[in-house]
Amino acid sequence: VNPDGEVGIFPYNYVEQIKPAVNKQTVLRALADLDGPFEGALTFSEGDLLVKIKPVNEDWSEGKLMNTGEQGVYPNNYFEEDEIDEEDESAFEMQERIASYRAEEQERLAREEAEARAEIERLERERAETERRLREEEQRKAEERERALEEHRLLREQEAAQRKAEEEKLKRKTAILEAQQEADRMREELRLLKEKLAEEERAREATKAKMEREAQLARERTAEAEAEAERARAEAAALRKQQEQMDAFKSEAVKKKVDAENQVYQDKWRASMAFNTGLGTKDLPALPERESITAVYSNQPNVVVGDSKPPVAEFSQTPAYADPKLHKAEPKKKNNFLIQPVYVQDESDKQEVLDVAKQNFSKLTAGPQDKVPRTLPRDKDTKQEELEDPPTPLPSYEDVVGRDFRGRRKNKPKIPSKFARLGGGDGCTGCGKSVAFGPERLKALNTTWHKECFKCTKCSKVLRFGTHVETQGKPYCSGCHKEVTGISKYVR
Repeated sequence: VNPDGEVGIFPYNYVEQIKPAVNKQTVLRALADLDGPFEGALTFSEGDLLVKIKPVNEDWSEGKLMNTGEQGVYPNNYFEEDEIDEEDESAFEMQERIASYRAEEQERLAREEAEARAEIERLERERAETERRLREEEQRKAEERERALEEHRLLREQEAAQRKAEEEKLKRKTAILEAQQEADRMREELRLLKEKLAEEERAREATKAKMEREAQLARERTAEAEAEAERARAEAAALRKQQEQMDAFKSEAVKKKVDAENQVYQDKWRASMAFNTGLGTKDLPALPERESITAVYSNQPNVVVGDSKPPVAEFSQTPAYADPKLHKAEPKKKNNFLIQPVYVQDESDKQEVLDVAKQNFSKLTAGPQDKVPRTLPRDKDTKQEELEDPPTPLPSYEDVVGRDFRGRRKNKPKIPSKFARLGGGDGCTGCGKSVAFGPERLKALNTTWHKECFKCTKCSKVLRFGTHVETQGKPYCSGCHKEVTGISKYVR
């Protein structure tokens, strides 16, 4: 055997027997016992010698045990190199055994290779035989399929003839059965109709009983609601009485202050109405007294409630007059109230002024009877219509003024005919055309307008004198003025 492990014959006179050198890297000694953990791993005991064949990886190598001749893989950390003295005779025997093991291993490998080639040849013969048998089997199956198809065709023809005969027979039976079924169906429908009528009758009886029960429950709930309403009215009356008792304790100074404010308010209202309507001060009835200035403005937005007087809107308003000769003094601001004189030109202007005065009169005459007592408990859902004594309705505007002013004399200034026939005049601020003297001429915002051209800057609504509000030299209606500036307009 040479160093490469090849075994063969050699001429004896070409070699010389010497003491073989011991290869320390090929002979290893086991350090501990190990039972092979998987198939192909060696099982050895401590002190067993092993011949290393080749490394597998860093942790495992392939080797052969010298005592049993078993070959397999082993962990590298379980063996160490065995130091053998060259003078030891057993070392030479070990080398001889190693050589014999290598020779046996070569022979075993050669036998296994021959057996593998023989096995390959045998498998090739078996494959060829299997292919031949498969071809024969496929041919046989094809012939059997053809015979089966032919038999199936004949069978279908026989079945078709038999089925046709059975269909004719079935048609006759079906006609008889249909007649019987129709009779049975009509009898069943009659029975179901009777059952349905009986069920409807029972349902009507049940509905009638249910409606009677619901009516009884409704009557009971109505009685309970009436009792609850009676109790709520009693509570409201008690609370109203308590509120009246609390109001009775107001100081005399407060009453005098309220009376003075009411008197000032009545004087201003009467003077404004007399000026607007052309009536004498004596012809106007007395305005119902207010509880206080604070009560009138307590529900108005953007108004400070308390001892302070209502704020004045931050805008200027210039009156319009039909004739420069009838020019009145500028509006005066007294006691934080804006007194705005209005000149009535015709019946439509008068009606417009009356509508505005009527709308604002309902706000100014709000009394304590219009308010829900503030001492009502929050957990009680008491409505005002459930009170025992409903509040006295407010007097209407017609009750205060007495009657409308239709039919009264028209306090309109007489315009000379020579001015009415004039075709020229100042230019209209709205359309730019000339404005003739007469009823269609309107003086507002220190400029001249046609009556139909005097419109709201935002919504283009035609304005009448006394209903416009000036902001930055432009006319607005009260609604648009509030949207633009956030300030409410107060009419006095």
